[in-house]
Amino acid sequence: MAMSIKFKRIYSYLENINWSVFSYFDNFYFVVVESTTVIPIHKKIYKVLYNLKLSCDNYNKMDESEYDDILLLIDHIQTSNIMIDKRPKYKRLNVCDECNVLRNITIEITENCNLECKYCYGAFGKLKRTNSVKKEDVELCVDSIFRYPKLSSEIEINFFGGEPLLEYEKLKQFVKYIEEKKHNIKVQYVITTNGTLINREIVEFLKEFNFYVLLSCDGIKNCNDQNRIFKNGMGSFETINKNVINLIKNKIPLKILMLITPYSSKYFASNLKYFDYLGVKVVSSSPFYHSSGINISPMVHSSEFTVLENQLKKYCLYIIEKITQKLDFILFVELRDFVKEILYSNLSNDPICMATNGSGIYIDYKGNIYPCPDFKGTSNKFLVGNTKCDYEFSKINKYIKIMKNTRELPDCKNCLINNICTGLCLSQHIRIYKKYQKQFSYYSTICNFKISLFKASCFLLEKLNKNQLQILLNK
Repeated sequence: MAMSIKFKRIYSYLENINWSVFSYFDNFYFVVVESTTVIPIHKKIYKVLYNLKLSCDNYNKMDESEYDDILLLIDHIQTSNIMIDKRPKYKRLNVCDECNVLRNITIEITENCNLECKYCYGAFGKLKRTNSVKKEDVELCVDSIFRYPKLSSEIEINFFGGEPLLEYEKLKQFVKYIEEKKHNIKVQYVITTNGTLINREIVEFLKEFNFYVLLSCDGIKNCNDQNRIFKNGMGSFETINKNVINLIKNKIPLKILMLITPYSSKYFASNLKYFDYLGVKVVSSSPFYHSSGINISPMVHSSEFTVLENQLKKYCLYIIEKITQKLDFILFVELRDFVKEILYSNLSNDPICMATNGSGIYIDYKGNIYPCPDFKGTSNKFLVGNTKCDYEFSKINKYIKIMKNTRELPDCKNCLINNICTGLCLSQHIRIYKKYQKQFSYYSTICNFKISLFKASCFLLEKLNKNQLQILLNK
C-alpha cells in the first residue's frame, strides 16, 4: 500500500471521529469517545497518536512502521474491541421505565445531630438545628406514602437526619405504624447514621426489622477524625470503629459512606483495606465538592487527582489479586458501576437517579416533599408537595426535562467520558453555583473524579477476563 494511500485512510478515519488517548501509569489506551470503545495500545503508538492530537502537521512526520501500526489499530477498532468481547450478561434499567412509580422514600426524622462535621451540608455542622418530626405527624407522613397512586409493590424507606438515632423512639413509632399499613407491600428499611449512637437495644431493633445500615465514616483514624468530630472537638473514630464491629458481628447488612478530601485521598486504598479488615463488604465514596470555608477545600488540583488515581490503581490490583485467588473482596460501588457504564455504553446516558424518573421522594421533618435530600433548602421550585396534600411530580419533571444532556455541553464535547457521563445532577449544580441555571457547566472536582474512575475501570477491564468481570459485576 503506497504511503499516500495509508495517509489518506488514517487521516480520513481519525479526522471523522471524536477520539482521544490517555495513559494510566504504564498502561496506554485509545478511546473512540462517541461509542466509548476503549483499546489498550503500546506506548509507541500512544506517543504517535498523542502527537497527532496535538497537530495535524504530525501526520506527515510518521514513518512507514507507524502508519502500519495505526492501520492495525483502526482495523481492530472496526472489527472488535476488548470491552465488547468481554461483555457478560447484564440488564440495565432504562430511566424511562415506569416513570413516577414510587420505590424509594427518605424520611428526615430530625435535623439535630450529635456531631459537628466540618464539611456538613447542614451549614457545615455549625447551624444549631434541633427540629424533629412531631409525634402526631408520624402517622400523617406514613399515610401519605401508602396513599400514593403508583406505589411499587417493593419499596425502600430510609430514615435520615441529622442523626436519626437521636430520635430512636420516633423511629420505632414510624416502623410500628408502617408495619400496620404495609399489607402486601414489601418494605426494606434503611437508616443513614453516623454510627456513634448504636447500642445493644438498637442492634436488636435493626435485626428484628432487617434494616440495611448506611454508615458515614471516612476511614482510618487520621482521615475520619480530621472532619468527623463531636461537638466538643473530639474525634468520632473510636466510637464508630467499635459500633461497626458490633454491626458486622450481628450480621446486619452495612454499607460505608466515605467522603474523599484532599487529605484523605492519599489514604484511599488504606481506608478500603481497613474496612475490609473489619469485615465490611461495601463502600460508597465520592469527593467533597463544595467549599465550606472551614479548614477544608474541595479537590481541585490535578496533582490531587494523580494521587487518587494511584490509590485507585492499588485498589484495582487488590481486586485482581482477590478474584484470581477466588477470594472475596470489599466492593467500591462507584468503580464497579463505572465498569458497567463502559461495558454497556450503547445505552442511554440520561441521568439515572430517583429524582429524574419520579421513583423517589424525600420528606423533611415538616412534611415537605422533595425529589431527593439534596434539594432541601435549595428552592421552592423543587418542592413537589406536602404530606397533607397530593404530590406534584409534574413540577420536578418540568425541570428535569430542561436539564442538558452532556453531549450538548461545550466543556464536555471532547471529554473521554462524554458518551457515558450523566453530568452534574441538578442538586449538585445548585449547590455549586448557588442558583438554578438551564445550562450546566463543567466542574473540576466531580468531573476529574469521574475521569479517574474511568481510567481505573479501563485498567480493570484490560486485566480481567470475562468470567472474572462477571464476579465483579455480580457484587
